[in-house]
Amino acid sequence: MAQGGLDLKHQFKNFSKFGDEESDGTSMTISQVDRWLLQANIIDMDHVTTTNTGVCFNKFRIRKLNFKLFQEFLQDLANDVGGDFDDFKERLENCGLPGTAKKQEAAKK
Repeated sequence: MAQGGLDLKHQFKNFSKFGDEESDGTSMTISQVDRWLLQANIIDMDHVTTTNTGVCFNKFRIRKLNFKLFQEFLQDLANDVGGDFDDFKERLENCGLPGTAKKQEAAKK
């Protein structure tokens, strides 16, 4: 389990519901994935970009990824950009609940 108390599956469910009142928490769109990766500081627009995530996402040829496919996507992304899957996973687990990172940064200022 992550240091922050949430494992990857629970975070997946939280981020798949964020901003989508009709979501049941079982699948995620590319925009939801990108939002999560941005909050986890994986997408930095230098080493990892939304172009990288789009290319990896489109390999699945579906509109939404379930948790199992998301893990495959994350492994594929790590391989494509020379990243580490376990590092990406840890960042996603420890980035806080959806929408909290920017609020925390603002509170520190």
